[in-house]
Amino acid sequence: MAALALTVGLVAVVIGSRSAPDAGTSGSASLEAGPGAYESWWQSFWSWQRRTGSSQAQSQAESQAPSTVAHPHASAGSAPPAAATSAPSASPTASPSPSPTVARTSARAAEGAPVGVVHRGSYHLGPVEWQGSIHNSCAPYPAAVQSLEGVYLAGVDSSLNGDGSLCDATARVTTRLGRTILVRIVTTGASRAPGDLDLSPAAYAAIHQDDPQGTPADPRPMTWQLVEAPGTRPMVLQYQTGANPWWTSLWVRNPRLPVAGVEVRPSGAAGFTALRRADDGTWNADRGFGPGAFGLRITASDGQVVTQQFAAFRPGALVTMSVQFG
Repeated sequence: MAALALTVGLVAVVIGSRSAPDAGTSGSASLEAGPGAYESWWQSFWSWQRRTGSSQAQSQAESQAPSTVAHPHASAGSAPPAAATSAPSASPTASPSPSPTVARTSARAAEGAPVGVVHRGSYHLGPVEWQGSIHNSCAPYPAAVQSLEGVYLAGVDSSLNGDGSLCDATARVTTRLGRTILVRIVTTGASRAPGDLDLSPAAYAAIHQDDPQGTPADPRPMTWQLVEAPGTRPMVLQYQTGANPWWTSLWVRNPRLPVAGVEVRPSGAAGFTALRRADDGTWNADRGFGPGAFGLRITASDGQVVTQQFAAFRPGALVTMSVQFG
């Protein structure tokens, strides 16, 4: 009899509010997990059901000028496999300006083309979740961003995300028994081994099987790898509530690829200036964007570059961009 394979996709859509500490400092969740460390905790979640719905985003996208997308190389891929997805419960307010024509390879987008090295370790249950007392190091995540990034979440070792470089990146997890799922990385901490992953209850339930070859040191063997996030929904800028013209800080949410750099060109400036990345995943202009219009240039881990002009920004605003990495 053929074995039943379960493939679960990553999904959702964005923007609201959540009670969580404003970033500027990172609160790393502990990811230390030994063999079966969280199984007893999991029992309390046996009736846990996926939460749906989130408060409708209340922030309005800022006015924006036409954008451009630069691709350093063409990409190719195979036809996308079937994947389970859920409909988004909220979406950010779109800008009235038209989106640019962006060349994309839909097959690669759907299947999650690999963009990183393969890590080996074990997967564990939690502590990773949107709700409750757990604080994710890449937080805060407003309800609309939670909806955009889905319920399949992961935490990685601080040796890989201690600088915040993997916040909101997508990874494919494959168990030794063949089950696969796409997850969003939203936190970091100390784990037993650098390749270990902590998973949210929904992600854990989707792929968990007792592995007869598991050992106390490696109870649930798996591999994981950074991949392109499926779909073509745009990126979202989440400004910190304390951001102002003289100190500006933001997250880039829902990127299809890990973000390697963000630059700003304030109105009247001759060129772009690089922003500083913090360990909570924020991008910071310690002298601010200044008053008035500005441009942003965002670079992906593979060298792709997108640029967009904005008339201004508001502290705490969620702004839907008209561009996405291809």
